[in-house]
Amino acid sequence: MLTRTTSSPKLATVIDLSLLKSIDITLDRYINLFVDLAPSLIGLERLFARVSPLRLHNFSSVKFPTDCQEAITAVLAVKPLKYLCLRGLRETTNLHRILAHHGPTLHGLSLEPYERDHHTGPENGCYRYPKWATTDIALLAETCPNIVELRIQIRRTEGNAQECELYRALGRMLPKLRTLILDLHFDPREEGPDAETMRKMRPVQFEDEEVEEIIVDAPLFRTTLINAATDETLALGIWNLISRSQSSRFLQNLRIAPFGLEMYSIDECYYLIFLARSFLVSRSSKRDENPSVNEMGKMGWTVWQEENYGPVEDCELPQGADEVVALLWPALVGRDSWETGWASFPLEDGVIVN
Repeated sequence: MLTRTTSSPKLATVIDLSLLKSIDITLDRYINLFVDLAPSLIGLERLFARVSPLRLHNFSSVKFPTDCQEAITAVLAVKPLKYLCLRGLRETTNLHRILAHHGPTLHGLSLEPYERDHHTGPENGCYRYPKWATTDIALLAETCPNIVELRIQIRRTEGNAQECELYRALGRMLPKLRTLILDLHFDPREEGPDAETMRKMRPVQFEDEEVEEIIVDAPLFRTTLINAATDETLALGIWNLISRSQSSRFLQNLRIAPFGLEMYSIDECYYLIFLARSFLVSRSSKRDENPSVNEMGKMGWTVWQEENYGPVEDCELPQGADEVVALLWPALVGRDSWETGWASFPLEDGVIVN
């Protein structure tokens, strides 16, 4: 096991570093060690690394506005890789620095949004990931001409034209792409609630005894519900935007996974867990058949909901939530189950799902 005092000479005596093909490391803990080892990692092909700064505990109000530059330097210290997974990277500028070095050889790139532990502070909105524009996708395509597997995050904007253009750009600019995972962030805020608000929202989580009633911010909650509502129709609509823009038609699998629960109150999450469903869309082996659309993790979500929230009748729904829901999906008002009675909102692009 690695410790903060582990030295590169000591490690080299117990393992032939040149034979390592894959490494999974928390760089903010072992930056100096990893940089020292980099010249010896001549056989490395896959790197999985958390590049976000050290966590702050006890709900500190300090926030991280930028990436950890030492961690970025460490990623650049190894030879160009075939597969790279970065956890907690925030800035697209740093991503493009990394891709300028590793991109030409990359076949797979995975960006994972950093999510705080339950007992740490908001850390600048909880989730860290690069914010994409079509120009960033163009740079990705230019620096990573051989990419076939990709995972990135996209902030949903109610399915507007700008959001739709991002989906089209992925297909149009990445002709070799076969597997795509899109983490769809449904929270429209640039930053999450401050520390004091979070304590009020999740008192049990932070061992506070006093429970304060949560009053819903109606405009914010409405936008969040629209962004979170993910069903088969939306999954297929996103697939069509990407696939029909890809001239090669190489894309075989698209996984869409909404995220963002951490920055909402326990009671607001009661609504969101029903709406934020994950789907896998797969191209049919037969040319004229529509792709298959399958919900993923449904049983796991059900168990998680029961363990964390209990029966529906035990939920204290936040003040004002029902009014927002009634305007979006009148059929849901007063119902104990949201398995049916709601639907996603159409993409502005006007894609017709056959």
